[in-house]
Amino acid sequence: APEGICRVWGLSYSGTIIASIGDNAAEVALTDECSALSSNFIEVIREVPVGGMVATLDGATMVHTCPGDGVAEIVEFASANTAGEFYTYLITDANNGILAITDTPTFDFDGAPEGDCRIWGIAYSGNLTAEVGANAGTAILSDDCFDLSSNFVEVIRAIPDGGVVELEDGSDFINICPGDGNPDIVSFDS
Repeated sequence: APEGICRVWGLSYSGTIIASIGDNAAEVALTDECSALSSNFIEVIREVPVGGMVATLDGATMVHTCPGDGVAEIVEFASANTAGEFYTYLITDANNGILAITDTPTFDFDGAPEGDCRIWGIAYSGNLTAEVGANAGTAILSDDCFDLSSNFVEVIRAIPDGGVVELEDGSDFINICPGDGNPDIVSFDS
């Protein structure tokens, strides 16, 4: 059957079925004698999940946060060009190991480990089988159809390090003569 929504009805009848493929079951005679359709139907949704793309609310696919500083590191994100019955997000490490699964398009990275994290979107049908610790790139993430987003938001989690500033000779002290008419150029590095 093609993509779309199909309905499965029950039909009780006598005589011969005269309905043809393509007829509207609610509008045509289904048999040459008596018939009755079931009072309900089963709806079969035939749709291929599409993971689409993910980005932050301002369209970025890279974010920097400071781990372990006690300040909430909330990243808001969204998906686009998706299709499927269900959609959720996977937070992974740089090797695609699943760290968290969230249905909401926000995540607080303050408790996440230092290093790079990724935010993936996943469209799926059936039941989500993704688990924390599994690899999002190799695991079966649903007991039915699923598709990961074609990209991820990279969350770079690094503690800034001011390093050391020193002059070219390695020292941290220099004498200069201000006002003598000679340029006082100081070369340094970190």
